[in-house]
Amino acid sequence: MTPCAVYHEGEKIGPLNGILCLEENRSYEVVVKEPATTRAWLDQLPLEACAPGCFSLNTGFWVGKSVLHLETPTSRTSIPIRVRPAPNKLDPKAWQIMLSDLEIWLNGVSVGLEGGVNGRITTETGPTPQFLATALLPLVNPLVISLATICQTPRTKDAGYWQDVALRNMHKADRESLAWVTRHPETGAWLLPWVRVDLIGDEPHFPQRCITQTVDHPANRYVVWLARKAEHTLKSTGIALRSMAKSPPVDDTSRWCLNRSRSLLDGAEIIGNIIKRSPLRHVRPHPPSEAALLVVLDDPAYAAFHSTSRLFISPAFSLDQGQPCGAPVRPSYEIYEIWCYLTLVHASQKKWPHWKWQSKGFGHILNMTSSGTGATTTGTAPNGSRIDLAFNPIFPGYFARNNASRYSLSTERRPDITIAWQPVHGDAWWACLDAKYRVGRTNLGDAFSSVHIYRDALIWKKFGGPPRYSFLLAPKASHDCGDWFSETFREKTNRGIWEFSPTGEGGRNFIEWLEMRM
Repeated sequence: MTPCAVYHEGEKIGPLNGILCLEENRSYEVVVKEPATTRAWLDQLPLEACAPGCFSLNTGFWVGKSVLHLETPTSRTSIPIRVRPAPNKLDPKAWQIMLSDLEIWLNGVSVGLEGGVNGRITTETGPTPQFLATALLPLVNPLVISLATICQTPRTKDAGYWQDVALRNMHKADRESLAWVTRHPETGAWLLPWVRVDLIGDEPHFPQRCITQTVDHPANRYVVWLARKAEHTLKSTGIALRSMAKSPPVDDTSRWCLNRSRSLLDGAEIIGNIIKRSPLRHVRPHPPSEAALLVVLDDPAYAAFHSTSRLFISPAFSLDQGQPCGAPVRPSYEIYEIWCYLTLVHASQKKWPHWKWQSKGFGHILNMTSSGTGATTTGTAPNGSRIDLAFNPIFPGYFARNNASRYSLSTERRPDITIAWQPVHGDAWWACLDAKYRVGRTNLGDAFSSVHIYRDALIWKKFGGPPRYSFLLAPKASHDCGDWFSETFREKTNRGIWEFSPTGEGGRNFIEWLEMRM
């Protein structure tokens, strides 16, 4: 075991009881007692030495689990890491609830490119390279071990073949050989002693059925087929991650992609080499047959390989080459904005279940290359009234507005969320919401400027011009700015802050408040 200590701004913070607890978006120093021979990794990411015996460890905008590896020529130590949100954000329980909500609301949500399991997330129409890397890397070693075990003692079967044998060397004639003799009487004459003495020429050879052991077993064909599939999955995912590393970097995204890509490609090469150097190298790959599955059920070695490798051919772990590669994914503060929007959407649908609802633009809402613009949900009441909830809509700048219904009096603006109400009778109006992940008087005071900017700069002609209401959404109320969260302040000014926490009822409370003003 390699002793180490982790410091933040000169203060030792761990490990405590074998676990290292860190905060997101912080810089730490890992100090070891054997500086000359020790190497360090954060999961798959090598840590850079900032001084002899001291490594720099930086956490990004992700929350979840990881592991710190320390390796010397004689030992390897792994220390579990728990990365928690910063104190002025969500607590870990609320963060996990928020991710669970997104997993339910958006099909295909998966962990992202950096180190934390449940840290960053992304969504695609199918599995993404970063999801496959996180899911499949832990399976590579068990797959290699089970494949090597099979290749050492593969299942064999009896295989028959015909061999021409001299008559004097035949000790026992089988039924097939005798049948051949009856079809060739000129050769069969050599078996008759009273005829044989008169025959001229060399003694003929007779065909005889021989039995040998071969590895060309249905179970081995299935093993080779599965191994090739796993090799292809690892190789294609590694190549996709390597190409993603060339995208504009976000934190340590490029380094994470390159290291995970290298691990995947190394795993694919090992699998290919095991097959090439084994007795199975000439076995023809084939999907599982009934005979192969019987062996899988009976033989523990084949069962272990089957249970691990079958995940590599599952549709959930198949990279669709027809789809473009995923992009670097969004950090935690933008995930909160998306969660707030989806919370309002689902609260509205639950409040008015008999309305006709239609959503669009959700396919790439979490992609870094997408701003989320175009994600909208529309609800139509039985009487024809309509509510529109939009995420990150574009209000073009004043000189680029052309004939746009909505625009900004200054430069282009993109509020996080807009809610537009168009009744059958009466005036249409709209509200502007801005989600802010950091709390506290200083952070929210700075964020309040967006409320004033949106109120004064944004115009939406179709819905009455400037926004009737403009609010901030924050994960929790702060005692040092409680007035901004009060109902009295919101009613008096049509401005203020709403508490939106995954553990609370902010979405339902806001929609009920909204209903009274519709």
